[in-house]
Amino acid sequence: MGVNDYILARIKELKTAVAEHVIQASARKRSWRVGVLQSLIDGGLALIEARKVMYADQMAEGRSIQRGAGAGAGACPTIR
Repeated sequence: MGVNDYILARIKELKTAVAEHVIQASARKRSWRVGVLQSLIDGGLALIEARKVMYADQMAEGRSIQRGAGAGAGACPTIR
């Protein structure tokens, strides 16, 4: 094997090593981005759930129907 063949083989080996490192770095970066997006989605879903509970409590407090004291069966309900 001549010097040229050795150099060409070494260049090919280095290109392969560099490509492997680039692919690994890209995969790590993609995984990190997916993790960040997943945490944003989870936070948004938690916020939606918290608001749903908060608004349900507010609606329950604001819309109670009670009959007046001493009113008979035909009395109109009072909406508060």
